[in-house]
Amino acid sequence: MESDSLYYARRALQEETRAARALSEHAREWHAQLARQFKARLTEQPLDA
Repeated sequence: MESDSLYYARRALQEETRAARALSEHAREWHAQLARQFKARLTEQPLDA
């Protein structure tokens, strides 16, 4: 099973990629916001998680 920290790191990267490939400004901002949220959750994880 995937750890929370690996999940958040993977999802942040996926959303950054989607933001870079987005065709509209709205979609770009949406995916960038999701990437920021996943990165924030990643930094909140304890190191031993």
